[in-house]
Amino acid sequence: MCLTPFFSHFGENLSEAEPVWLRKSSCCYMIHIYNNFMNSLVFPGNYQLIVPPEPIIAAPGDDVILPCRVDPDWNAMEKTVEWFRPHLRAPGPQKRVEYVYVHRFRKMDRDMMMETYIQRTSLSEGLRHGDVSLRIHNVSLEDNGRFRCFIPNLSIEAEVLLVVDPDFVKMTTAETVPQRTSPTPDEETIRTGESAG
Repeated sequence: MCLTPFFSHFGENLSEAEPVWLRKSSCCYMIHIYNNFMNSLVFPGNYQLIVPPEPIIAAPGDDVILPCRVDPDWNAMEKTVEWFRPHLRAPGPQKRVEYVYVHRFRKMDRDMMMETYIQRTSLSEGLRHGDVSLRIHNVSLEDNGRFRCFIPNLSIEAEVLLVVDPDFVKMTTAETVPQRTSPTPDEETIRTGESAG
């Protein structure tokens, strides 16, 4: 199928100065342009944000990552990525959104962000591959709650729950992990909750 009629305003005005291969294969050249154009379009229904179903638990003072990625891979480097607290609104009649982090034009947009998060937040370094995870440094009890990621270009959003628990103790790599041995049938029953026989 030739798409030359669709691109007739491109194909019929080729000058004599253009390479012979271009003049002889203008139909194929136009298909290549059309394919590149179609591949550059964004169809919002084809993308989704992947976040963990369970909450992220941290102790006050911890640095955390709220995992979030676009599936399938999507280059978010030059796009807008917004993280906000859905239950927080600015005081006043407009009740505008209070942003935790805003990425626009390849950088942080500080003018849109809540003061308390400007020095404590950053995005993943994997933006080129759709990783839009939010890093929060030195979390406090005030950070407890839901965080929503929204990507306007794709019209998709997802929420991550952060639980800041003063009694939470995370296991570090410096701690020794006991060696696992093969369990007896009785131990396996206790671990899985199934009967052995």
